[in-house]
Amino acid sequence: MPDEPERLRQSLEARLAIEPEVARLAAHRATQAQLQELRVAHEALHPGLSLPEAVEADVNFHRTLVRASANEVFCLVLETLSDLGRASRQATITQAGVQRALRHHQSVLEAVLNRDGAAAARAMRHHIEMALEDLQSHLEGQRNRVER
Repeated sequence: MPDEPERLRQSLEARLAIEPEVARLAAHRATQAQLQELRVAHEALHPGLSLPEAVEADVNFHRTLVRASANEVFCLVLETLSDLGRASRQATITQAGVQRALRHHQSVLEAVLNRDGAAAARAMRHHIEMALEDLQSHLEGQRNRVER
């Protein structure tokens, strides 16, 4: 396996390949109970949380969404990436803050609630693409601090 920064980048690339489809499927397949769980998971992430709490709330939103997709293989794959996902979320939340994740999650949630699979996929793609950019910025900042 590559070093940690490379593993984090690769895990986000894997999520980028999977999670837009997860969001699309959730928009079409989620039960009313799962939609409510997704709302609750979204509301659990807020600016007053500590970094570890924010990371867990973020993970839970994505975990709730993948369960709503009704695809057990996606559940298994994303659960396998969960430790790397926590590490990348620590970096991206540190870099961009909780507010960006909240805005992105809100866009995904609204699309899923409206049963608009295409919009849900677009919103999730945008969310993960921004996370990749945030991760890269965070890693560059770390390298610059070490070089000084």
